[in-house]
Amino acid sequence: MDAILGLFQLVAFILIGVAAYGKAVAIMTSIKLLGGIIACGVFLLLVALIGLVGAVKHHQVLLFFVSFGNVFYTSILNMLKEHHLNIYHV
Repeated sequence: MDAILGLFQLVAFILIGVAAYGKAVAIMTSIKLLGGIIACGVFLLLVALIGLVGAVKHHQVLLFFVSFGNVFYTSILNMLKEHHLNIYHV
C-alpha cells in the first residue's frame, strides 16, 4: 500500500511540475487548463498523504476516503481525456 501511495505522490509532483513548466515556457496558454492540471496534482497529493497516514495508523475510515478519492480522481482524468483538450498553442 505504501508503494502505491508513494507512486501517487510522484505522479502528483509530476502533474504540478508539468503544469508549472508549461506556464513558464508558454507552451500552454489556457489558464483554466493549467489550473485544472495543478488542482488534479494537488488533490492526488492530498489523497496520497491521507492514505499514508491511514496506512501507518491502520485507520479504516481514512483508507475508505482514500479509495473514494481515487475513484473521484480517475473520473476527472477520464472526463479530461474524453474532451480531447488541445493544450498546445497553434
